[in-house]
Amino acid sequence: LKRHDMAARCYERVAQLDDSSAEAKAGLGALKVLSKNKEDLKGGLALLKAAYELNPHLAFNLISICEQLFNRGEYNVVAKLAQEVIESDTHESSIKAEAYYYLGMVYYLADQSDQALMCFRSAKAEDKDYIFPNHGMAKVFIKNGNVQSATIALEAIADASQGDL
Repeated sequence: LKRHDMAARCYERVAQLDDSSAEAKAGLGALKVLSKNKEDLKGGLALLKAAYELNPHLAFNLISICEQLFNRGEYNVVAKLAQEVIESDTHESSIKAEAYYYLGMVYYLADQSDQALMCFRSAKAEDKDYIFPNHGMAKVFIKNGNVQSATIALEAIADASQGDL
């Protein structure tokens, strides 16, 4: 419905009624982060951080925001959000793996291959079944002229897909 103004009012009301509502802080923070206003972005990041301190299980929301912002080309914000997840108390290895992946992609796009590889490897260490880091590693290896390592990363994707590419 794209009624962000109404959603913001609802989250604000819940926060007024219950200052400890992590969900209200996360919802309002997400709306602010997704706006194009710099002050909203700053306030949104603060709200998200507060929400995750109250409830570390909300980190999956941050990952979906990372995906949206990555697709919009807002890589600095993606890096900040991914760092928040990585440094959070979440015990969900798949969520941390995605955060490492997005941070790795930001490094890759910034031509920081070593940091990108480190993030992609950290993503695999968090969740060995998560296949997207292999794509990232293959890109870095190809960019650096390491065709053999790129082939190994791509073969792992093919093996994981069991021929369903």
